[in-house]
Amino acid sequence: MKNWKRLFSCVLIVCMLVSLSPAVFAADDSSEPVQIADGESVTVGNVTVTEGGDAVSALAFEGESTTLTVEGDVKQTSEDWVYPVNVYADEENASATVNVTGSVVAEGEGGTIVYVSVDGGEATASVGGDASLKATGDDVYASGVNAFVDGESGTSNVSIGGDLEVSGSSAAGVTVYNADAREEWNSETGETEYTPIESSSAENTVTVGGNITASGENNATGVGATSAIGATATVEVGGNVSAEGDDATGVRTEAFKEGTTSVKVGGDVTASGEDNATAVNASSTEGSAVTVEVGGNVSAEGDYAAGVHAYAGDESKTSVTVGGDVTAEGKDATGVNAYAADGGEASVTVEGNVSAKLEESGFGAAAVWASAYEGGSADVHVVGDVDGGIALSTYGDSCEIKVTVEGTVSGEDAAVTVYPGNNNSDEVTLLLWKAELNENGNVVEAYQYDLEDFPEEMREEVEKANEENAADAAKVEDNILYIIKLEQLSEGGELSVSGTEKVDGFDVAKEGDNVILKIAIADGYKLNGAYNGLGEKVALLQDSNGDYYVIVPKGGGVYLSADVSKIASPQYIPATKKLIAQTDNSIAVTVTDKNGNEKESKLNIRFFDDHSFEIRIDGLLRIKGDYKFVGDDLVFVLKDGAEIKANDAGELVFELDGGNISFTLNDEFVKDLKAKTK
Repeated sequence: MKNWKRLFSCVLIVCMLVSLSPAVFAADDSSEPVQIADGESVTVGNVTVTEGGDAVSALAFEGESTTLTVEGDVKQTSEDWVYPVNVYADEENASATVNVTGSVVAEGEGGTIVYVSVDGGEATASVGGDASLKATGDDVYASGVNAFVDGESGTSNVSIGGDLEVSGSSAAGVTVYNADAREEWNSETGETEYTPIESSSAENTVTVGGNITASGENNATGVGATSAIGATATVEVGGNVSAEGDDATGVRTEAFKEGTTSVKVGGDVTASGEDNATAVNASSTEGSAVTVEVGGNVSAEGDYAAGVHAYAGDESKTSVTVGGDVTAEGKDATGVNAYAADGGEASVTVEGNVSAKLEESGFGAAAVWASAYEGGSADVHVVGDVDGGIALSTYGDSCEIKVTVEGTVSGEDAAVTVYPGNNNSDEVTLLLWKAELNENGNVVEAYQYDLEDFPEEMREEVEKANEENAADAAKVEDNILYIIKLEQLSEGGELSVSGTEKVDGFDVAKEGDNVILKIAIADGYKLNGAYNGLGEKVALLQDSNGDYYVIVPKGGGVYLSADVSKIASPQYIPATKKLIAQTDNSIAVTVTDKNGNEKESKLNIRFFDDHSFEIRIDGLLRIKGDYKFVGDDLVFVLKDGAEIKANDAGELVFELDGGNISFTLNDEFVKDLKAKTK
């Protein structure tokens, strides 16, 4: 009986505890498509289907809020088209959401992993893990994320926590865009009619935490983002973006009619195409703006390969920034192409190197191409080296080109090539640190048409165009601004230059300019030498004022440095200061002022037992410091750390008020002073 009562008590306690705690049950898995609408809120477990169409979907109409949560994975396999995740919100105040905590894996003839469509509402789709689609059909299109706003307003937000991978005959990792016209079917005419949309407040946002890989037998695009008529499109990728196919584009961004498109990639962007390959293609027109940021390297390989292509037209702005290197390799290859027209501004910044590796060299082949037409402005800034040369072209009025290279520029025929335009050399600014000279000893060459390629009646005109372009190229070379670099001291002083001008924060000078190195030595340090060169250093010359200088050579490459060291502290502590020796007051010396005028003066030098000295000129104290012996040589040490000893002629020279004094001490006097010095 006692045991029964004890058992009853335990059961009662357990039942009470269970009644006080909420029950937790796992959501049911589904082998059928899960499609909800009408403001439902549903949670399911894993969804595994073997048919086409939508695997999971949420639809919402005006005033409705529909939410579908998948606590697990979505897997869909079919011989038909597959759409594993579909979210649709129609009209204002409509909200549709699909959350998948796990991964999405699909295989079918074609389709889209996450398809989001909005017209005035808000649609959200999230996948916590990876997302992949393998399209098996011929000549079909497969995409990872397709986010579309169809109308004047609407918001779509898609996030993939892991990697996104798509393969098929034509494949795209991410595609976002908004409509600039409405489509309506006219049953009477049997045709589709388009009504333009004047403006849009649409917002498309896609975030991928991992890598994006798009592999297409025909075409492949890693990221495609477009905005129009005031809408915005934003894509952010935490890892790498790669595209491989006959025609491959890593990142394609476009904006028109005042749209704003922004793409940010944390890792590398690569494109590999049998025919065409462009790693980053950014274009803006009609008052729009495009921004692309790549944290890693950018590379393209194909018959026609481009690392970065940036275009801006019609008062628009395109900006591309690459944190690493840009490389293009192919029969025809361009590393960076910045092209602006009609008031557009195209700018490209590369923190690393830019190179174009050509199997065949043709017209316009270059590592950096900068073109400006009819009021356009093209700006390219490369922090590293440019291997493959720079090509320049201008046409029209008020156009500007600026190319800045902080490293070395080299090319097969010339470091810089000027192509025929309207010969606006005054609108070209080149800021280069160093450019390799070609076999003609030039940095810049003009592209010359081959007269044999033209009929006889045109050759005179072509020859004149060649002459004008050659003259323009010569002006471009004369106007090159060479960047003057300083190897700043880690301690003991600071370096600066004079004889230069400041452009974009750089000290620059032209070929033949005299650049002076200014060295401010800190107390307790001394100057050992000043140099020019990176790696192999050459001692600088000094002018009549004692300033170190360099004449900027053709091709630049000026890299100024100085060597300083600490002055050893005296190893003695004098007890008293007693005069132990002095020169004859009647000694006559030559004193030269800063204007070069000489006069005879009387000199008196006093030496004390605490190793200090004084120099008096015509009775006035003018110089003082310490002295020491290095072997048998007498060395004067000034307050700024400078050391003065006799030159080869036995003269001691001191600077004085912009001028100098010079004198000699006979050997017997120095020998006697050493004997008296403790």
